[in-house]
Amino acid sequence: MNKIQHFRDLRYGLFIHFGLYSMLGGYYEGKETPFLAEWIRHSLHVPDAVYRKLAESFDPVNFDADAICLFARENGMRYLCFTAKHHDGFALFDSKADAFNSVKKSPQKRDFVRELAMSAKKHGLDLCLYYSQAQDWDHPGGKRAYDAQPDASLFEAYLTHKCLPQIEELLTQYGPITMLWVDTPIDMTKKDSRKITDLVRRLQPNCLISGRVGHGLGDYMTTGDNRMPQGAQDRLWEMPASLYTSWGYKDNDRPLVSHRELLRLLTKAVGRGGNLLVNVGPDGAGNIPDEALFILQEAGHFLRVYHEAFDAPLTVPDYPYEQDDFLFSASPSKLFIHLLRWPDDQLIELYHVESPVTEAIELQSKTKLELLTGRDLEGHAYMKIRLDRCESEIQYAIDRFGQAVLALTLTEPSVSISNLS
Repeated sequence: MNKIQHFRDLRYGLFIHFGLYSMLGGYYEGKETPFLAEWIRHSLHVPDAVYRKLAESFDPVNFDADAICLFARENGMRYLCFTAKHHDGFALFDSKADAFNSVKKSPQKRDFVRELAMSAKKHGLDLCLYYSQAQDWDHPGGKRAYDAQPDASLFEAYLTHKCLPQIEELLTQYGPITMLWVDTPIDMTKKDSRKITDLVRRLQPNCLISGRVGHGLGDYMTTGDNRMPQGAQDRLWEMPASLYTSWGYKDNDRPLVSHRELLRLLTKAVGRGGNLLVNVGPDGAGNIPDEALFILQEAGHFLRVYHEAFDAPLTVPDYPYEQDDFLFSASPSKLFIHLLRWPDDQLIELYHVESPVTEAIELQSKTKLELLTGRDLEGHAYMKIRLDRCESEIQYAIDRFGQAVLALTLTEPSVSISNLS
């Protein structure tokens, strides 16, 4: 299996934003940051000496890599992406290239990347690492968004002596890395971006590079934050989605989505040929907020019951008619209808789904549903599925999870939906 198909099959991952900013929780000297909590060093102009001193008390005693990886795996996630170094410049791994890291500056000298690499392997998760390649607010040569950029010579010094050496450390000290998630290239030249991609290709040829490396050099498309593509895409893509307004921990933040809305995002992503990377930000002690745990656990319960609708996914062509009643996902042998509301007439009607279908079932109970197929007067395929045999099961799933799932057995290993003509 090639690396693109492997990443596609992972389909659902956990993103973790964690660092010194987690200790501040979006506040500095009693003032709330007007921007993202993880950007507080930059947005509130925290003095360098003050921010660096945070490392001396950075002791997240409740950050448990093994518990995090087990939780992710038990709740349907197949990969984990961790902020090895965010824009603030503080690395959460042992680095010889730059001393501003958790091993050399924090009291317990913990290498969080190593802890997660070991636990991810133990629990069967693919490990991906986030690294801020352009922005670094601790190095004089690092770029700064929405601000004057350093001289080219200073950025070259940063790239040569910190960025590239640290990426090399990540790719040589922690085993196989499925993907390097780089971010905000700002005005990096194509030549400089290529230095990163060439390094990754040389050290770990099977490591994917996110679309935010810039200049079209990434292996897949990274969407805008919390931005879902309108329809099916013809190349691999990933949507980074935060459960909260900030990606790093913020004291007064509240979830943007419920578990029902999260499942709808995942269903759209899988059906449209992409992956969903959902983010949480542990607090300064390493605790993931209880609200986030509940959302992910409820989604995980749904995925344990309906996992078949998300395994070995195929991209489903766009349905030609406007409607808000259902979404599609598919495997080589089944087309899944994710029913979003109970129809008043207890009937689902589909038009232009040309793939031959032999039966329809409610996926949780495996109850066979009445299925009628044929062609309309214009010659297009149609099918009708009666739902009354499983009303209680379907109503319960829609009420709890925001959707119920029907499975249609296909006679061919592909999904064909015709356009309007």
